[in-house]
Amino acid sequence: MKKLLFLVLLCLYGSITIAQNYYDSNKKKKNVNMNKEQNVYPKENILSIEPISFFIGGFVMGYERFMSSTTSLKIKSGYFYREDPAAYSGDFNHFEGFNFKMSYKKYINDVHENEGNLYISPFALYKQIELEENNQGLTPVPVTKEARTVGIGVMIGTTMVLDDTPFFIDLAIGGGMYFPTGNGSHDIAHIPIVNHYKKGVGPQLDFSFGYSF
Repeated sequence: MKKLLFLVLLCLYGSITIAQNYYDSNKKKKNVNMNKEQNVYPKENILSIEPISFFIGGFVMGYERFMSSTTSLKIKSGYFYREDPAAYSGDFNHFEGFNFKMSYKKYINDVHENEGNLYISPFALYKQIELEENNQGLTPVPVTKEARTVGIGVMIGTTMVLDDTPFFIDLAIGGGMYFPTGNGSHDIAHIPIVNHYKKGVGPQLDFSFGYSF
């Protein structure tokens, strides 16, 4: 898990660097910024968190970088850990998970700071989970279940600025195709109703608070 986390963080840094270089080399965008109207979106970077993740024992953080007035690249990752997870009906002592998602966001119109901004966003993701089975003390060594999956799909969403502040809400809904990787407990490593660890189509919901700078 630690090696994987290191590699993903390295990829995260590399993606941010690529986006930064792309943006800085885009002279057309620079010229637009020099003569932009007052209500045109003034920031190029966005940091965000997903508050719902706190209620299931996780923390998800994202970074978005604008490449033009209508396009951006967003990357986010999350870590989850919870003792006695209620979602698994007492069958497990705890779970630990990690995910990484990269999205390309195409806004319908030029992004403005005081308006709602609609976008469509293809994405790719990786996620994994490890569960320690509650064996009621019958075996000396706990049994660990794990599963991994990759997915691709598309989201449709909107950003809503909170008055005249740099804070905003980002809400998107969509879905994708998920493909389990390696051998694992893909049948049980999921929350009720939705199982992204089995091959098939599944929903995706993103809800985050962001800060632009």
